[in-house]
Amino acid sequence: MACYSIDTPSVALELTELDPEKVVLGRPRVGFTEVPAPEGLEVGIWEHTVGTSRDVEDDEIFVVISGRGTL
Repeated sequence: MACYSIDTPSVALELTELDPEKVVLGRPRVGFTEVPAPEGLEVGIWEHTVGTSRDVEDDEIFVVISGRGTL
């Protein structure tokens, strides 16, 4: 299996308004980009600015690189 390394702070994401139905508090903005991954996997970098939102995913693993989050 190949190994991947990404300098996440250097990845510029275009931030957009979050779907209002998902916003709980504040005016969070989000950005996303896909990155190379082994076949069969979808991998990306996602940014969520200050605020609270709700989202339901069927199958997801994530790592908080900076800041904090509550599940």
